[in-house]
Amino acid sequence: MVRFDPATERFTTVDLPGGRADVRQMLGRAGEVWGAASAQDRLVVVRFGS
Repeated sequence: MVRFDPATERFTTVDLPGGRADVRQMLGRAGEVWGAASAQDRLVVVRFGS
């Protein structure tokens, strides 16, 4: 997963557990992202600190 910060114009890469998965839908609130890892029967959440 890759996060882009428009304030600093920098990318941050976050490795997800379980290897490569096609994430078909992403939702979230400020500071976090939720996704469903296709064919892995798992949900992933990434929380970013301020």
